[in-house]
Amino acid sequence: MQRPSRPLGSRLAQVGVPAPAATAVPAPAHPVPAHPAPAHLAPFPRRPRGLRTGLVAFVLLFVAMGAWSVATPLGGSPDEPAQLIRAASVVRGQLVGRPLPGATRAQGSIAVVRVPEVFASLANDVSCFYVNPWAPAGCQAPLVPSPQDQPVETYVGRYPPFYYAVVGLPTLVWVSPGGIYGARLASAALSAAMLALAVVSLTRCRGRPMVVAGFSLAVTPMVLYLGGVVNPSGFELASAVAAFCGALALARLPLEEVGPAALAGFGAPALALVLVRALAPVWALAALGMLVWLRPWAEVKVLVARAPTRAWLAVGALAGAFALAWDLLAGGLRLQPGEAVPAHAGAATVAHLALDRLHLIAVSSLGQFGWMDTPSPWGVVSTLALALGVLALLAFASGSRAARWLLVGTGVLWAGFCYVFVLAMVPTHGVVGQGRDFLGLAVGIPLVAGLGTRVARLPGFLQRRWRTLCGAFLAVVAICQSADFYETLRRFSVGISGPVDAFAHVRHGWQPPVAGPVLVAAFIASVSLGAVLLWRLAGAVPPARPRPRSTWAVP
Repeated sequence: MQRPSRPLGSRLAQVGVPAPAATAVPAPAHPVPAHPAPAHLAPFPRRPRGLRTGLVAFVLLFVAMGAWSVATPLGGSPDEPAQLIRAASVVRGQLVGRPLPGATRAQGSIAVVRVPEVFASLANDVSCFYVNPWAPAGCQAPLVPSPQDQPVETYVGRYPPFYYAVVGLPTLVWVSPGGIYGARLASAALSAAMLALAVVSLTRCRGRPMVVAGFSLAVTPMVLYLGGVVNPSGFELASAVAAFCGALALARLPLEEVGPAALAGFGAPALALVLVRALAPVWALAALGMLVWLRPWAEVKVLVARAPTRAWLAVGALAGAFALAWDLLAGGLRLQPGEAVPAHAGAATVAHLALDRLHLIAVSSLGQFGWMDTPSPWGVVSTLALALGVLALLAFASGSRAARWLLVGTGVLWAGFCYVFVLAMVPTHGVVGQGRDFLGLAVGIPLVAGLGTRVARLPGFLQRRWRTLCGAFLAVVAICQSADFYETLRRFSVGISGPVDAFAHVRHGWQPPVAGPVLVAAFIASVSLGAVLLWRLAGAVPPARPRPRSTWAVP
């Protein structure tokens, strides 16, 4: 039988050792909770208010894209006459139209629809300055002011109808040139809403403030330009930026903070990508792949097990099935012929042509305005490329191994996809492809570089001045955006070889509906205030919270 233990003092007294004197323990200055919370659940700084940040971002982005809407002559953007006819016909109940009688295989994408003549005549009024940057847009003939419907062809008549069903609504209200500007502003509102959603997702990228620099580089001048005209590419690119930002935010958030809003930050733009264009679902899958790569697999399984995630997956699967059925049955994958390849060209010649096209795709991803006839100034292209290179070097110097592999993989995936696509189209369509066609995948490169840059791992002098470094990126991008806007306005107003003063009066010169100086001032103000908003957002991004392995299985 075990004997009960006696107090330490009585046992010491038996062996002749005096017991230690009792000492008073001072009371703590601050009360200590009986059961402190685990370290990974300790209080953390609050995120900036996402709704207010998103609303401010939407207004600034809408002003910038709206300035592009007014500063571009009617029909002066790529494929806009055909896109406008498609939008005006969809809202009038013509989802597909009639096939072109006697159409060849190269004309398979053409549909015949009926729209008011004022919109149909836009296709005939751009020939004087179309692909001729030396000619101002003042030579453009006025539109035919007739509301009577007439048959007209459009080579985008097989594209998915959802984008056109929204931007075409103003053409029902204003059957006049005002309806075209209304369609442009509706497109600008859609694109601005998606980019504002991306800004909200940036507030969830814990511990990665330099991701805002990547965001500014991802929103190239082409993104804002195409967002302000009637073209689904603008909405597609804005949705791609939002999808990548939403995926990267989900990769950074602790599981207990992944709620419906964070899921919607990825699910909504991914759903838009599935429905907007034939190639766009590839960008959504790439963003999803980034999320799976950066998140531990155990956490991915926990996220998939949640009801909201399964609901988004189910809706995405239905949208994907519809998009696939549309592409196969309605002909959404049919393309216009590109640059012809000589009949005697061998494999080496075709490979060289594809490489040349890859260079054109890379340059035009930054800026190729008008009917792809007004390239961004070389100084702007060089500056933006240098800024992207510097951010990538910072990511390699401070990022984790997973972030480095992801950055390299995204770049290789973009280049490889572009090259393979161009090669695959050569036998049937010739050499096709422009920067805007693949920019939805390229926007992930600067975003991954920004997310991979860890301020705590940068050299000491950059750690102390990281906000200055981030501000430098934002300032450079704002200056480049403003330079592209002014140069493109000058091209339309006085011609590319005209006076440096974009507001000068020349023969056949063009003047926008709003005074040129007002447009330039509004655009510069919007992109400058946007840079300030992002800079403040970088300083408010909350620090990363440690996520021990024991929390991976927490639902």
